[in-house]
Amino acid sequence: MCIRDRVLAAPKEIVDLVAEFERDQSFYKSSQFNETELRTRFINPLIAALGWDVYHDQPGRADQHEVKEEDSVEVEGKIKNPDYSFRLFDGSLGSMRRKFFIEVKRPSINIEAGAYPAFQLRRYAWSADLPISILTDFEELSVYYCLSRPGREDKPAKSRIMYLRYDQYREKWEEIAALFSREAVLNGSLDRLVVVRAAIMAELANSVISCGMIAPSMFFSRSYQPKFFIAPKSLPKSATLVDSARSAAQAKNIGRPYFSLHTELM
Repeated sequence: MCIRDRVLAAPKEIVDLVAEFERDQSFYKSSQFNETELRTRFINPLIAALGWDVYHDQPGRADQHEVKEEDSVEVEGKIKNPDYSFRLFDGSLGSMRRKFFIEVKRPSINIEAGAYPAFQLRRYAWSADLPISILTDFEELSVYYCLSRPGREDKPAKSRIMYLRYDQYREKWEEIAALFSREAVLNGSLDRLVVVRAAIMAELANSVISCGMIAPSMFFSRSYQPKFFIAPKSLPKSATLVDSARSAAQAKNIGRPYFSLHTELM
């Protein structure tokens, strides 16, 4: 096994968590297992495996913790509390800056098809001006682009850029860690993801607008949200952003552009 494979393999903690959930999922998905228990048994170890100090082992005041539980966010004039807020020190501010949220639901909740949990997470992140955040019940994990204004009538798939089930964590650990590990976020993974979106928008603007598919003012509006998906492995790494988007649009045969994202670009 090469060094790269060893580094990117799912850690034993994740393999064990997946096996445990698989073994007793009927219990974990029942009403007997609540959200607090889920966070303790599965979500905290998942966060720790990504390199975040979820147990606050590092010295420092509470306002200096990189993982803050039940953070306070003003949403439409009311204070709301996302389950986890991930922060890193920003030298330009002299304080901690939020990077993303994780909102947790118990496994009996359907993450893939549930409209309100997705709206709730996106509203938290939109209000905090965070571009990317996670919704999970461990059984399922959804990543959302959150700089598009959420609506109560939005379908749960709107603005979702990644969806995984627990039995994919081992296989997809490289992609998860490339976005959300502490090291990756510290090195700008989420910032680059937003830049990729902006680049795709810019690359496609002329062709989309010239075809009359959408007005220029709408194309660059924050309220306009095209849909992302991870590019198929068959797409050549050398493909341009426009080629990727065109391939995705043709594959999906839809009316508005789909934008594909390569792991290499994250």
